[in-house]
Amino acid sequence: MSLRLSICVFYLLLSSAAMPAQDSSANAKQQAKDLADKARGEGSDRAKQVQDYCAAAQLQPKEKKYVDACNSYREGLINDDQAWLASAIALYKSHDLDKAESTAKLVTSYDQKLSGQARFLLDLIKNERLLNQVKAAWAKGDFTPSSHRRRPSPARIPKQPLLCLSTMSPSTTDTSIRPRSWRRPIPRELSPS
Repeated sequence: MSLRLSICVFYLLLSSAAMPAQDSSANAKQQAKDLADKARGEGSDRAKQVQDYCAAAQLQPKEKKYVDACNSYREGLINDDQAWLASAIALYKSHDLDKAESTAKLVTSYDQKLSGQARFLLDLIKNERLLNQVKAAWAKGDFTPSSHRRRPSPARIPKQPLLCLSTMSPSTTDTSIRPRSWRRPIPRELSPS
């Protein structure tokens, strides 16, 4: 009897373990379908579309339509980013900083290399603008001192002796080795006889 009971229990456990696997497969199919629908509804945000299609492709790798859509949208997004970056670089080289900045901001953060190059270009544009401001101020004469401006007084540095003679050894206090500008006549009462 115990053998029959153990076989029945084993069969029940085995069938209950197989049911969630089938249920999770149906659940994964439904999640993948929902992600693909969500990607279609994203509109103009291509980075989110790529993210959703690739998530659907990971859930259902055997579904060719999700994998193809993921690869297609990924390549399209990278090509768009490369085109935006090339356009921004060309505009920067032609010294159209406003258009170059707005074009460089269109590069998405999907590809780290391209987004890093776009951030570098944005830093170059920022530095170029600062340099142009300095050049304009220089040409205008903002950096030359004028007579009506009051110059700031130099910081007062307390006059302290360069060497403290009390801390020096007796051999270095000899007046014969001091420079001429330091030599003072020694009073007669202090001079060694």
